[in-house]
Amino acid sequence: MTPSSKFREFLNNDKWILSKRNPNWPHEYIVRELVDDDTFISLIDYIREFGYYGYFFSKKIKYLDEGGLVYWTTGLPVIETIIIYRCLVENTYDFIFAKGTLPDY
Repeated sequence: MTPSSKFREFLNNDKWILSKRNPNWPHEYIVRELVDDDTFISLIDYIREFGYYGYFFSKKIKYLDEGGLVYWTTGLPVIETIIIYRCLVENTYDFIFAKGTLPDY
């Protein structure tokens, strides 16, 4: 399955927010209440159906690589999920851990 043009438009949406919480872990996020809810839910479903498991420290998370970026949620039930995250592959925990260069968290 490949994302539809509407889905790709959502991934390229300008409502992604650069996280300032921890500059050592660069990533962006999108907030459910600021975007189309049906498309938000579709992205969650897409991540969970076509993604792969990886880790953030000891937490197992489902990730999805799409268009040079990695997408994920916290794994909460869809109804409770209010944020979707994304970052470059080289900023994922698994990538940084494999290189042995984990930043402070």
